[in-house]
Amino acid sequence: MKKTLLLIWCFVLFTMAGAQNMVKVTLAGGTISSYPCSEVDSINFLSDNNFKISFNNGNAPIPFNGNATQIAFTKSKQNSPIKVVRVGGWYESGFIEWNEYNGIKDYNVYCKKADNSAYEKLDDELVRSYSSYLRADAMGLSAGNYQFKIVPVVEGKEQTDLSAESDIISVRAHDRSGYAHFKYTEGVGAYNDDGTLKEAAIVVYVTDVNKDQIVVPGHESAGKGLGWLLNNAQYSKSGSNTYSENASDLGIFPITKEHPLVIRFIGKVTPPEGLTVYNSIENGGSVGDNGFMARMKDAKNLTLEGVGCDAMIYGWGFHFICSDRTGEYGKNFEARNLSFEDYPEDALGMEGVQGTVSSTGVVENSSSATSDICAPVQRCWVHNCNFYQGYCANPAESDKAEGDGSCDFKRGRFYTLSYCYFEYGHKTNLIGSSDESLQFDITFHHNIWYNCASRIPLLRNSNFHFYNNYIFGDMTDANAALSYVASVRANSYLYSEFNYYDGCKNVCQLASGGVSKSFENIYYACIEDNQAVIATTRTQAVASNCKFSFKGIDYQNFDTNAALFYYDESAQKTDAYITDAVVARQECLMYSGAQKDDSNVDVSMNVNTVNENVDLSGGSYVATIGKADAGIVYANLSSSGKFKGQGITFKIDCSATIELSAGSDSYGGPYLMKADGTMVGQITASSNAKFDLTPGVYFIASGSKSKESQITALKLTR
Repeated sequence: MKKTLLLIWCFVLFTMAGAQNMVKVTLAGGTISSYPCSEVDSINFLSDNNFKISFNNGNAPIPFNGNATQIAFTKSKQNSPIKVVRVGGWYESGFIEWNEYNGIKDYNVYCKKADNSAYEKLDDELVRSYSSYLRADAMGLSAGNYQFKIVPVVEGKEQTDLSAESDIISVRAHDRSGYAHFKYTEGVGAYNDDGTLKEAAIVVYVTDVNKDQIVVPGHESAGKGLGWLLNNAQYSKSGSNTYSENASDLGIFPITKEHPLVIRFIGKVTPPEGLTVYNSIENGGSVGDNGFMARMKDAKNLTLEGVGCDAMIYGWGFHFICSDRTGEYGKNFEARNLSFEDYPEDALGMEGVQGTVSSTGVVENSSSATSDICAPVQRCWVHNCNFYQGYCANPAESDKAEGDGSCDFKRGRFYTLSYCYFEYGHKTNLIGSSDESLQFDITFHHNIWYNCASRIPLLRNSNFHFYNNYIFGDMTDANAALSYVASVRANSYLYSEFNYYDGCKNVCQLASGGVSKSFENIYYACIEDNQAVIATTRTQAVASNCKFSFKGIDYQNFDTNAALFYYDESAQKTDAYITDAVVARQECLMYSGAQKDDSNVDVSMNVNTVNENVDLSGGSYVATIGKADAGIVYANLSSSGKFKGQGITFKIDCSATIELSAGSDSYGGPYLMKADGTMVGQITASSNAKFDLTPGVYFIASGSKSKESQITALKLTR
């Protein structure tokens, strides 16, 4: 309380003295939100590093729930009439937003490292106008502190006397943990590992307006139009109406053969001309497919990325495929900061060729698990993307009404899926097309699956590392058709650690020799199967038959083998950025998915508001179940104390012991949880339980979100 009063008093002093005119809140992701002091009424500091800013201008209070790193009070640096609305840093990028000044429509925007004197001008395409503000994004930044400058332009001439400089922002590096970067320093995609563009990289900007007029400078003969350039597999597919004997000179292949390439998407981009055709081999498509795919064949050093917060691939998708057996092409692919929606077939897929090459150069044994991946798609990194549901009104095959897959990987090696968000997906992540398909060295980390039905992942013939992910399910959601989370098949070995499974159905199912090892995961309100081995130590060995037979690689217990995996032998832990499951869940909510318009994300699991503390001044408190009291609230309770979901919420400001009694329950009894997601314990059905608590907000929830649990007694003692 003393800290709260001191900060508020300092704020009042600064405001009265006129020594500053802005309140700046820096969020954990680097974004800075600024508020004029003249509009701020108060800052109310709550428990658990939570606070809210209230305003005197009628605006609703803004809560900050544990995700702010700094509050600062700053004085305006310059007298420009241009009003900067918001400025912030993201992962290897930064942005600035401002209001139009005096009818001026054109602006040049510059960016520099904070310790440099010289600004560099941003590409004109990165400066955009929205209905009520303008925005510019700086991309390809290495981690560090940066500053923007906005210069109005009138009749082609910069109005330097009106220019405005921003506050300094912090830009974070992407987390390059995982197999895509394992023992590899060339940089995945068109970017170096420090976040800057590779030498001689070409950048192409695509909007829904210019998509069919795109020509890559210096490669005009490769074709015109984004679809015709990206869907280059059509030119070498026998039977396609667009087959050409000069296929290697057309589309994306000759471009990325010479230059790293970044395709930057601005806004919502609908299907361009030149994609595969529905249920047909036209334009390189396939019978049985819903079409609208850009099949990118044998490209390399390629990045597909969105600009800002609103880049969307709507109604189409990408395949990154490899047919090259030299290992030179079909690699170094990256997709970042994009949203995918209503894709008829796949949003994103990566696919190589499997088989043994005979002495005459013929690929044989393509359906044998003992063969080679002769043309592997490799070094692929998909991160910070949103995958919403696919859609096809008249699917070519009956199970593709919601598309065929969100993000799939087949016949390749060294793949990382990280910091992505999946929502209501039907079939999200297929790893391997059949029980004979081979794909190895795969990592999923810091992703969210929200009410997705299945394939998280469906896994075949792979060593697979799954860590720091958040999988959320709610059977009471009418839009959720939960089936299973992971299906581990065909001698795969799934190592799962420090993940948060929230309300999941069938967490892990095994088939055809698949094995899963689970370590330090949290399972909250999960139901039905979990066939994983629950390891008691990080180094516990779990027998498996996971092998890349052709190359003689034995992946049994790969998770403790530093030659095959990013493993710190001396510390006996994963050598990557990794946290416990509670922190991982919170960081997934804050940082996973494409760049957000507002980084102020509520990471609390509690859904019921409680403002007071339970009164423990007398030493103890005995609840009357169902009767609201100071510091305790009830939701959806019957007269007998039965409830579904979160039924009881309470708040304490001191350490205490809780004693609980539970009624009968088919799902193991209700859970006692802290608001931050910490699982205190499960109260076994028809029994009593006792736990020691620290100050904070807690809730009690049913053992299954869709079924009733019962609490018959609750007592708190100091």
